[in-house]
Amino acid sequence: MKSHLVLAAIVSSVSLAQASLKFESKPLEVSKRGRLAEAPKPAKTSTTPAPAKAQPSAPSAPAKKPEVYSIENPKGQETTDDSAPSKPVKSKTSKKPSASSSESSTATPDGAHFGFYYTHLLPSPINLAAGSWVLGTTAAYGVTDFFQVSTDVTRLIFRHWNAQAKVPLVEYPTFIASAFINFSHFNYHHLDSANPSVARTSWQPGLVTGYEIDDDQVFFVGGNFDLTKDEVPANYREKSGYARGAQLEADWTWLYNPPTSRLADNAISAGATYDFTYKIVGVGVTHHWPTFQLGFHYYLNADHYKFLPIVNVTAGIQF
Repeated sequence: MKSHLVLAAIVSSVSLAQASLKFESKPLEVSKRGRLAEAPKPAKTSTTPAPAKAQPSAPSAPAKKPEVYSIENPKGQETTDDSAPSKPVKSKTSKKPSASSSESSTATPDGAHFGFYYTHLLPSPINLAAGSWVLGTTAAYGVTDFFQVSTDVTRLIFRHWNAQAKVPLVEYPTFIASAFINFSHFNYHHLDSANPSVARTSWQPGLVTGYEIDDDQVFFVGGNFDLTKDEVPANYREKSGYARGAQLEADWTWLYNPPTSRLADNAISAGATYDFTYKIVGVGVTHHWPTFQLGFHYYLNADHYKFLPIVNVTAGIQF
């Protein structure tokens, strides 16, 4: 009996030992899984590929500006950078000289024909700019961009006091007009000793107009009235080219070296006049360089001073 009890005790001990071994193996497995849990977890997989390492590359082109629809851009065309200067667009009628003719440093009407600066004996329908002046056989000064005063220096030599004021009226690319008024005071005896000593004062309102013929030619028509209370003396015998009454004149200008040519700003002007007060006919021609003007006017039936010189120098100087 005892032997059976001993044997049963031994078998129980062996079973308990095996059960103990089995129990202790489980913590090792748990411990092993714990170390795996503590290891860094692998990155989660994604359908989006990982970004590649940044590599130096050429700068990309700037994105286009959004299309803008406006009056100036009705089709929504691509606009350019506002800071970049735009390329100027040339126009056939935008022909401003650098500084030429007796009245060409001017308050220029936009798009005015270049030939409007160049007249023969008529005043130019374009005014001098404010502060600019011209000196020669005619002296002129731009008081403002829209008001000019001048005088005929050759007449002053004979004590023929004279002055002119001029303002623009109409300015178009192919047509232009200006109004002027002359003041005149002289003694017939000062023009020629054979004439009587009679003084004459007059006011002479007038108009000058310019018309474009083509890109290289323009035509001018102008004239003035003669308002005075002083009649021409009956014994006025020696007609002088420096006496001026009511006149009508037509000028023609040809730009034989237009601004687009190598020798730019050269022109020839020709004109004819008729004086209704003194019944005198005159013709003449003038050549225009960029800063110099040279010509003459010849009165066919004058008794004295038939030849009137035209010499003017200008550089468009402003104060």
